[in-house]
Formats: sequence, C-alpha cells, structure tokens
Amino acid sequence: MAFINVILPIVIMSVFGFALQKKYRLDLKTVSTVSLYVFLPALVFKTIYETSWNINYLHIGIYIILLTHGLILINYLINKLLKNNTKESTALILSTSFMNNGNIGVPLALLALGQVAFEYSVVIMIVHTIFMSTTGIYIAAKGKASWKIALKKVLQNPIIHAVYIPILFKLSTFPFPDPLFKSIDFFAQGAIPLIMITLSMQLAEIQVTKFDWVKTSLALSLRLIISPLLVFFVLSFFSLDPLLEKVMILQAAMPTAAIITIYALEYDVLPDFVSSITFLSTVFSMITLSIILSFMV
Repeated sequence: MAFINVILPIVIMSVFGFALQKKYRLDLKTVSTVSLYVFLPALVFKTIYETSWNINYLHIGIYIILLTHGLILINYLINKLLKNNTKESTALILSTSFMNNGNIGVPLALLALGQVAFEYSVVIMIVHTIFMSTTGIYIAAKGKASWKIALKKVLQNPIIHAVYIPILFKLSTFPFPDPLFKSIDFFAQGAIPLIMITLSMQLAEIQVTKFDWVKTSLALSLRLIISPLLVFFVLSFFSLDPLLEKVMILQAAMPTAAIITIYALEYDVLPDFVSSITFLSTVFSMITLSIILSFMV
C-alpha cells in the first residue's frame, strides 16, 4: 500500500518528466534555473515564515552533521580497504554521502507523513544543501576549491537568501508585505511537482555506461541501505519526536543528489560512475523506500 499511495504518484510524475525530456529535449538549464531560483526558494521561504521553531530544528542540524561525516568516515575506511585511487575514493564519497532531500525527500515526506513531516524535511533540505555547497565542493575538488569559492557557491544559492529573510522578519516587529507573500505562496504551491519533473528531466540526460558491478553495488548499498540503518542505530540512543525520527530515517534513505553529478563533471571525478549511481539509486530507491515506508505508515 505504501508503494501505491506514496511512491506511485512520485513515479508517475518522474516518468512524465523523463518521457517529456526524451521526446522534446527541452532546455534543461532553463527549467532547472526556474526551479532553483523561483519555485524552490518560494517553498523554503513560505515554510520557514509559517513554521514555529523549536528544539527539533537544532536536532536536525546535528543530524545532518553526524550523518554526512559518518558516511564520509565509512567511505574513507572502505577506500583504504579497497586501495582505491584518489578519483575512485572521491567518486564513492560523493555518490554515497549526499542524498536527494529536495527533489524526492520533500514531496515524499509530505505524501507519506503529512504537513509537519514536510516542514521537517524542508529544514533538512536547507541544511543539507549548505553542506553540499561547501563540503561537497571541497571533496570533489580535493583541495582545488578554496574556502572562498565554497562561500561564493553558498551565497549564490538563492535558497540561502530564502532562509535568512523570513527569519529576520519573524524576529522583527515588521510584518512581511501581504501581497508579496501571496505571490510567494502561489509559487510555493507549484514547487513540488516542478522539482520532481526537473529531477526526472535531469535523469533523462544521464548516460549510464559500463561500470564495475562490485563498486556499483557497494555504492548503492551504502546510499540506500547502510545510510538509513546508521541513522536508525544512532537514534536508538536518543529520545526525539517520533515523527522527526521517521523523517530522519526516511531522508537518510534517499538516492544520490542530482547536483553531485554536476560536481563530478566539473572537477573530473569519474563523472560516468557518479552519474550511473545517481540514476540507479533513484530507480532502486523506489523499492527500498517502499519497504521503509511500510514500517512507518
């Protein structure tokens, strides 16, 4: 039932976007830009402005730090064991340590667990985006990207501005202009289907090439199985909001983030391998996420 009620609607949107891109070869950069610079920031702005903050959001920040660095450490040990070279090590870290919280995680949390879970997942997406724009770039560049470049990348991301502006208004005595907020609200309502279609269009452009099935299976296992199990194990030592715990486990099981393929291509870190993991993890996550959700809903 979890697949039919939650996963299937996402699959249908993904198939539509995938087929649309294969048939018409639309300008993917334009669609991605509209999604990144308009609809997704509007969703983030609206969520933050309307959300009442509590201790759970501090837990989310700690969760992202522990999960990301935990996965990087596991990858470091595996790379040492397999004696991978620098590019192989970096490609494995990138494809397994950074998940697609935005395109899949946010809509899935909404459909499966409701509005509060959706708000938690948006905050997870924001914090994780900052990590991908800093730690992810540094790992991909292996020291070639300075902290100044990382900071510039962060500041260029409109999501960051959609974070601090509503916070400033919430802290001040000045209400946000209602006509402007209504416009933001309209954009936010269209964000989820658009970012889903954008992801599927990106997947349609990925070239899945020949690859080492041993390393591919290892990467898929780390991203889709080990990651949520790691979070489940760590959470067993704490007592958090049960709904937040579910969201954390669910988000940890997301496939590889699509933006990681861009990093791999830009810094020449086995882009074919990373792209293949991104595509395959998205496909196989439909199965693994269905299993996880069957225990949650």
